[in-house]
Amino acid sequence: MNSMPPSKSVPYLAGMTVLNLRKAFEELVGSDTVVRALNRVSAKARDDYEAATPLSWVLNESVSRVHEAIADEAGADVDELVLAAVEIGIDRLFKTVWRIFLRFTSDEALIQRTPILYSRSRSLGEMTSRMLRPGIAEVVISGWPTIPDRDVLVMRLVIERFLTLAGRSEVTVTHERAPTGARFRAQWKI
Repeated sequence: MNSMPPSKSVPYLAGMTVLNLRKAFEELVGSDTVVRALNRVSAKARDDYEAATPLSWVLNESVSRVHEAIADEAGADVDELVLAAVEIGIDRLFKTVWRIFLRFTSDEALIQRTPILYSRSRSLGEMTSRMLRPGIAEVVISGWPTIPDRDVLVMRLVIERFLTLAGRSEVTVTHERAPTGARFRAQWKI
């Protein structure tokens, strides 16, 4: 399996991200609900989703259709359910040695690493980040002017949880659409 996305012009999610989210959905609504939801989506979306491996890339559209079907099957709001799954997935990811390592990393170094996380999970767009002043950073996604609202909400939560799990307190992240993607402002207590 190729670890490079099939296209830089079509949005894909890293297979590891998809697998992590699927496990989180199963924890939230049960594996039976996920299976029933998979039976409700198109064969293409189901095949894409079920073919996810740690080194593959999955079409973002297929992942979205599956997540919508899971929420529908569970009788839940899709955005709320996706954000709950993302939070579980991020927390699981950083409850390893990373969490301890990140607590001893400077704010500047943390913000500089944020784009690396993005590039390893998404094929479209580019993330840049910079410190504006102590306790305040700007994160920008460019190159994806049609980024779905749900993806913007997910990235806001990822930035917030990343900083919180790295030991920053009272983290708040705001976002706004930008002509080429989205802009986030992260703030925490210094």
